[in-house]
Amino acid sequence: MPQIHRRHWTLTTFLVCSIVLHMLLGISDTFASRASWDRLAPHIPYWYCKLWGIRSFAFVVCAVALLRWQKWGFWGICVLACVVPVSGISAGFPVGKSLLSLVYPVLLFGLLRLGGERAAWRQMNGTEQPGSPDHYSAGAP
Repeated sequence: MPQIHRRHWTLTTFLVCSIVLHMLLGISDTFASRASWDRLAPHIPYWYCKLWGIRSFAFVVCAVALLRWQKWGFWGICVLACVVPVSGISAGFPVGKSLLSLVYPVLLFGLLRLGGERAAWRQMNGTEQPGSPDHYSAGAP
């Protein structure tokens, strides 16, 4: 019998809003011309615009994986959150502002743990520990 997954509504809302936002950012940053980028943000290098667009699309892939109960989506978001401060500091952003991106995975982890026994983190693929009730309920030997 397949296991029925349920996540807290705040996690679903958070992920859907993040997907929409990053999709819009990815489209605008990827297809922004150099002239329009220089007008909107003259102090930020153009390569950062393209990097941010690629990062936004990668984020969407990871967030959709989370909606599909894949634990690797969370780890992908953590890696992407670490790329932002490094590239931000290289582009000339202040260190404090660049480190703000590290708040997102912490907040996301809290939302994944929300719900006690029915927390999304416990229901994701790859989280069952041998010998635990979760391991056996997932149909593992």
